[in-house]
Amino acid sequence: MRFTYSDFNLSFELKENETVVVIVENQSLFSEMVGELVNQCSGQEGRFVLADVEKIKNISKEVQLIINPFAVDCNEKKILQKLYQEIETVGLEDYIEDINMLHSEVLSCLDKLSASVPYAVSYSIDLNLSAILKAYSFQIDTKANNLLESLTNYLRILNQLCHINIFCFVNLKTFLSDEEMMQLYEFAFYQKIYLILLENIQKNTLKGEKTCIVDTDQCIININ
Repeated sequence: MRFTYSDFNLSFELKENETVVVIVENQSLFSEMVGELVNQCSGQEGRFVLADVEKIKNISKEVQLIINPFAVDCNEKKILQKLYQEIETVGLEDYIEDINMLHSEVLSCLDKLSASVPYAVSYSIDLNLSAILKAYSFQIDTKANNLLESLTNYLRILNQLCHINIFCFVNLKTFLSDEEMMQLYEFAFYQKIYLILLENIQKNTLKGEKTCIVDTDQCIININ
């Protein structure tokens, strides 16, 4: 799989057991590239291209952009939607009798409640399992003692539930030590997750990184 920024001769292959680090020293260009990714991950058109064997892939469905690592949420909307879909599928395949019994009990309770008030009331009987899960705040229970644990939890859940395996971070090395970065790489490599780091300042080059620099004159320098 290849990730390309079409305005430059900036293109890199995503490989297993390798993290791509792109250091953009020109601040205007760095801002422009991050803005492009924000738009494309939201479904808009842009200048980044993700291709696999000459097939163009939809970045908004394939790539998760993380600008603020402290704001990752393992119970964000798209994750819960996938969770509810998965549970509903399992429920309809393996627990249909339990679900029907639950619906019967709920309807019986609603009948009693409606009969207890002196008004004419109505309600919908189209009660699906997702609605029940939502009503009871059914969510993923994740606990993290630090930022690294929070990120690994988030990557694992998005990878397993939403089948996203490309994660792009902005200035992640500002927040994690070299040791923590190596732990994150080890986790990602084991899970076959591709990492792309967009940085605006060069820091220590770590094992497993493929690094290139776009300098202040917008020249591309390949480090390794």
